[in-house]
Amino acid sequence: MPRRNSHALQSQNTPDVLVHNEGTVFLFNPLTARAKRWMEDNVHPDSHWFGTTLVVEHRFAWALAQGMKDDGLVLQ
Repeated sequence: MPRRNSHALQSQNTPDVLVHNEGTVFLFNPLTARAKRWMEDNVHPDSHWFGTTLVVEHRFAWALAQGMKDDGLVLQ
């Protein structure tokens, strides 16, 4: 029986970004270097940050999450 690549399975299940719905805002917390790099490349420099967590109004959160997923990031 062939062995599955455990690294590939782990990377599919390990989130790059934790997303928290706080009602009027969503918090996007990058966990991996890849997610941090994506945010540096795709998020406006004047965005609101709380430490290392990006704070996003609920009306923009879906598009941001979709862009991350389209580029292969795993969100949780």
